[in-house]
Amino acid sequence: MNIKWVIICCFLLVSSVYSNINTTQPINDIKFVGLTSSLAQQAVESLTLQTLSNSTASLRQLKADIHTIYQTGYFSEVTINSDIIDDNHILSFYLTENLPINDITVMASSDRLKTIVYTAFSSLLNSPLNSITLERLKQATILSTKQAGFDFFDLSDIIYDKASQSLQITVTEVLIEDITFVGLENIKPAILIREMTQKNDMIFNSLDLRKDRERLIRLGYFNSISSPEFSKGASSNLIKIKFNVVEKKLNKISFGLEQDQLLYYGFVSNRRHNFLINSDLITLKTQVQLEESNIKFDRYAIGYTQPWLFNRYNIGGSLSFYNLEKQEVVNNQTTRSLRQGQKFGIMLPFSDFFSLNSYLKFENISQLFESDNISPYSIHSYEMVMLFETIRNSMDPKQGSRIYFNIEQGNHLGFIKLGGLSFTRLSSSVSYYRSVASNLVLASRLKGGIFYPIQESIYTYEHEYFILGGSRSIRGYNEANSLFSGRRHLLMNLELRYSLLTNFQSVLFVDYGNAFNQRIILADFNLGYGIGLRYHTPIGPIRIDFSQGDPDFYIHFGLGHVF
Repeated sequence: MNIKWVIICCFLLVSSVYSNINTTQPINDIKFVGLTSSLAQQAVESLTLQTLSNSTASLRQLKADIHTIYQTGYFSEVTINSDIIDDNHILSFYLTENLPINDITVMASSDRLKTIVYTAFSSLLNSPLNSITLERLKQATILSTKQAGFDFFDLSDIIYDKASQSLQITVTEVLIEDITFVGLENIKPAILIREMTQKNDMIFNSLDLRKDRERLIRLGYFNSISSPEFSKGASSNLIKIKFNVVEKKLNKISFGLEQDQLLYYGFVSNRRHNFLINSDLITLKTQVQLEESNIKFDRYAIGYTQPWLFNRYNIGGSLSFYNLEKQEVVNNQTTRSLRQGQKFGIMLPFSDFFSLNSYLKFENISQLFESDNISPYSIHSYEMVMLFETIRNSMDPKQGSRIYFNIEQGNHLGFIKLGGLSFTRLSSSVSYYRSVASNLVLASRLKGGIFYPIQESIYTYEHEYFILGGSRSIRGYNEANSLFSGRRHLLMNLELRYSLLTNFQSVLFVDYGNAFNQRIILADFNLGYGIGLRYHTPIGPIRIDFSQGDPDFYIHFGLGHVF
């Protein structure tokens, strides 16, 4: 890289005048003449010169002092003169400052790089030109910019224009010529490129590309996505990027077992991508139940999702239809209800970390057992969910946070009445994960909620309120006979997760919380604690927790982390 100057400071060619130096009479005072810049003045004041007051001047020491002053980088000429005033010997250093920098111009195609470089050099504005400071800022800027992901960044020219007293900085950049995906069979490249921040003709940034790969993995289209491979483009400032991918099967049928509180259901599910348009997804899931030697398939859930609406707008859309049995609690006893309905959703992704989702739900609930003594009722509601999440691996978080807020309004929407129960439900949670060592993670969660029923006379399943106790909230208590239900709840979870082997993890945990109807009474809160083991699988960790409640001991099984 070349740094060109119209004013060239070359120490070896500077002519210093020593002819008018008194070397016999002690120096009474030393003055510096010509300082106008505060930076130059601070630089001179910080120097330790060999020539001192109350000593005679030495030409060898004066030459060394001139060299020291030149090394600050602020001066184009330094001369010395002795003056005898009233028998006092005054030694004066006459300093000529370099011309000032009144403007900085950064030549780069990326506004982001322009801002980075201008900010780095802006401290030089209205101060004398200084080659030493320029070189230091140049190296620091290159280092910090490369650490920000611009691996091929360089400052090819720094030129000072004497006429305009401006600093002109030229940035060397590498552009992306092409991004290709090898192995695509059904997914169009445009579906993937639209999710990425790195695109053709943009400045290459390795950190942004890494985030793009993580974003592509989360789409769920692939069994694997390789790390990017790089090759030279058509010219020296162009680069080509290639990903090797293995697509998941478009039509996938799965069999399994799922848990709802203490009940387990068999299920058969079918997932099909690219059903109507490229990138959409339709799912069909049926609950399999064995009753009186007969296998029943009459419980189902059908869902349809478009991650980009009509593949044109960055707005997700979903709709679902379902007819499912759900475990409930009535008078502290487990039972089951039948829930039938439809749900329509709109998802707005504002950034990689923040999204706002809205849902409209029409659901009918009825009892399966006459002993429940609950009349059929409906929930017609509008729900808004805000999610802020900085977690990269949701199956096994090690760093980051998740903030969740949900508000659901039943029936009354201002001037609009949807019918069904009238209520307001607020719930929120904050989860935080921190790696305190290479194989040790501290995980914490604070969760709370309030349910405001407007129709007090209607008797509903307690799941329309909040229920705590069991494998996913306060461990050490039985989900089938939980006493912690109410219109409000507050829950705190703390886990220390230690990785034993590649797929095995041990956990120490403490759970503390309660569900209640009125005010918080800490004496009524419930405590659960214990140890657990996790075995990590491709679909999530298999969980077993040995937990102590008050007064019983329970062993809980489940799939996935509690939070």
